[in-house]
Amino acid sequence: MRRLFNEFQRFGRDERGAFAVLFGIMAIVLIATSGAVVDFTSLEQARTRSQTALDAAALALQPQIYTLPAASRDATLKGYAQTILNERLDDTTITATVTTVTSNTVDGTLKLNATVTKGTAFVSLIGIPNITAQLVSEATRRQLDLEVAMVLDNSISMDQSSRMTNLKKAARCATNILLNSISSCTDAALTAADALAPTVPNTKIGIVPFTEFVNVGSGNKTAAWMLQNGNSDTSRDNFDDDDNEATTYTGSQNRFSLYTQMGITWSGCVEARNHTLGSDGIHYYDTSDLPADSLVSDSMFVPIFVPDAPDSSPGVYANNYMSDRPSVCTNKDQGSWIKTSSKTNCTANGNNNAGNYNSCGSTPTVTYSQKNQNGGNVTPAATTEPATINGQPAVCTDGYTSTRTQNSPARYTNTWTHSCSYTFSQRELQERLCKYNTTTNQIGSSSNFQAGPNGDCGVALLPLTATKSSIVSKITAMGPDGGTNIHQGVMWGYHMLSPTAPLTEAKVFAGSTSKVMIVMTDGENTAGSQNPATDNIASWQGAEWYLAYGLPYNNSGRISGATRAAIQTVMDTRTTDTCTNAKAQDIVIYTIGLSPPNQSTRDMLTACATDAAHAYFPASATDLVATFQTIASQLADLRLAK
Repeated sequence: MRRLFNEFQRFGRDERGAFAVLFGIMAIVLIATSGAVVDFTSLEQARTRSQTALDAAALALQPQIYTLPAASRDATLKGYAQTILNERLDDTTITATVTTVTSNTVDGTLKLNATVTKGTAFVSLIGIPNITAQLVSEATRRQLDLEVAMVLDNSISMDQSSRMTNLKKAARCATNILLNSISSCTDAALTAADALAPTVPNTKIGIVPFTEFVNVGSGNKTAAWMLQNGNSDTSRDNFDDDDNEATTYTGSQNRFSLYTQMGITWSGCVEARNHTLGSDGIHYYDTSDLPADSLVSDSMFVPIFVPDAPDSSPGVYANNYMSDRPSVCTNKDQGSWIKTSSKTNCTANGNNNAGNYNSCGSTPTVTYSQKNQNGGNVTPAATTEPATINGQPAVCTDGYTSTRTQNSPARYTNTWTHSCSYTFSQRELQERLCKYNTTTNQIGSSSNFQAGPNGDCGVALLPLTATKSSIVSKITAMGPDGGTNIHQGVMWGYHMLSPTAPLTEAKVFAGSTSKVMIVMTDGENTAGSQNPATDNIASWQGAEWYLAYGLPYNNSGRISGATRAAIQTVMDTRTTDTCTNAKAQDIVIYTIGLSPPNQSTRDMLTACATDAAHAYFPASATDLVATFQTIASQLADLRLAK
C-alpha cells in the first residue's frame, strides 16, 4: 500500500508530457489566431464590396429625395437601397443589410447606414461564427432651381416647310421633359403629357417669341421701366411738328399719346435701347441687363411706333397706313411762286428760253404771283425766286406761250413762265405729326405685319413660370409673321433670366439657380432694302422695314450703315455681344440654327453659344424635335450641384 502511494506521488511530480498537453490546448488558439487574418481579410473584402454597392445606391437614389412623398420617402428609399445592395453584391456568403435611411431635402443629403456580416472559417473555432462591420454612405447633391428661356423665331420664313409646326412640337417636347421627365415626344405622348401637372419641382420656363421686335405685353404700358414722358431722341425719331424739314424736332413726344389719338391700342412691342455706354461705363444699354433709370432716357424702354410711309414715293413701302394730307393737317402742300415775262409785237413765235423772245421789240412785262402752303395768295409776291417756302425746296419748270395778235404782217405776244412749286419732301410727308391726330384715314390695320404703328408686333412673351398650361398655351399661340431680329430675341431672353427689371421673375445670379437660354432661328438678322439692286438704306427712303433701332438715317446712337449687309453685320455683332454678357453671368446658351442661310449666321450662332458643342444646326424642320429633346435631357445635370 505504501508503495502504491509513492507511485502516485512520483507521477504527480513527473513533468514529462506536459508540453504535449499544453501544445494541444494552445494549438487551437494558435490556429484560430492565425486564421483570423484570413477571416478578417475576407471580411474586409466583403466590406469593401458592400461599401461600393452602398455608395452606388446612395448616388443613384439621391435625386429621388426630391420626388418621393415625404411621409414614406425614407422607408421607400430603404427598400430601393437594399435591392441595389443585393444586386450589386450577388454573393450568398455576404449578408449586407440597410439599417437606416436619413434624407434631407434642404441640404440635399441622403445617408444610408448598413451592416455587412461574413461567416468565419477559423475564429469560429473559438466561438465566433460571424464577423459584422458597420457601413455608412452619404450623397450630397443640392438640387438647383432651373430657369429656361426659350427664344423662338416667329418670323415669316417659319411658315415654310412646316417649320412652325415642328418648332411648336419641339418646344412642347422640351417643356414636358423639363417639367415631367417624359421619355417620349411622339404626338400621342405629348398630347397626354401636356395635360399633366408638373412633377419636377423648382423648374421655370419662359417663352420669348421674336420677329423684328419682341412683344413685352401691353399690360406693361405703365411699368416703371417704360418711358412715359417721351423726352428722348428715340421717342422723337421720325416726327416733325412744323412741316419744315430744315428744322430739327426737339419736342417731347409721348408715343402712347399718339396711339390714343389714333384710337389704337399699343400691342406691347418695344424698340431696342440705344447703343450708348451705360451707367457702369463698361456695358451698352442695348446689349446688357443694366437696369432702367428714369433719369437716364437711354436706359428706358420706348414703345414702338412704326411711322406711316408716304402715300407716293420711290419704291414700294410696306407700311403706308395714313393719308399724308388729312384734313386735320393745316398745311396742304400747295406753296408756289410764278414769274411771267411777256413781250408784244413779236415777229415770230417765242420759245422757252428765258429772255429770248424772237424779234420782239417791246419791253417785257414782268409779273409775280405767290401762294402759301394753304393755297392762299401772298401779297406782295416775292420778286426773286424763294429758295424754300416753309422749309420746302423749290421744284421749278420753264415754259412759254405764244399768241398770234396780227395776221399780216404776223405779230405775236410771247410769254415766258418760270413756275416753282414747294411741295413736302417724301421724308417730310413721312414725319408729319399732324396726320396722326385723327382716328380716320387709316389705310391699313394696326395689327398685321408692317401695317400701322404696331407693325410686325407678334405674340407677347411669357415670363418665367412653373405653370405648364400657360407655357403650352403660349407655344400653341405662336405664328409666323414679320422680319427677323435675333439680337432682340436674345436680349429679351437675357432680360428674362436676369433678376432686375424689366422682367423680375428670375432668381439672383450666382445663387443656387441654373440659368439656360435656348435660341432657335431659321434665318439671319434682317434689314430690308427698298432697292436690293443698289442695296442702299442709308437714307430714309432706302429702308423698307422699320427696325427695332428705328430707320438707319435716324442715327441717334441706335444703328447705322450704308447697306443692308452693313447693318446686318452690326446686328450680328450686337447679338454676340449680348450673348457674351449673358455668359459672363453664367447663363448657359444653346443655339439652334435651322438650315442657316449663310456662313456668317452660322458663325454668329456658334459664337453666341456657350461653346461649339452647344450649337446645333439641324438640316430639316423635322429634326427640331430631336434637337430640343437632346438639349432638354442634358439639362437634368444642371439641376444638381456635385
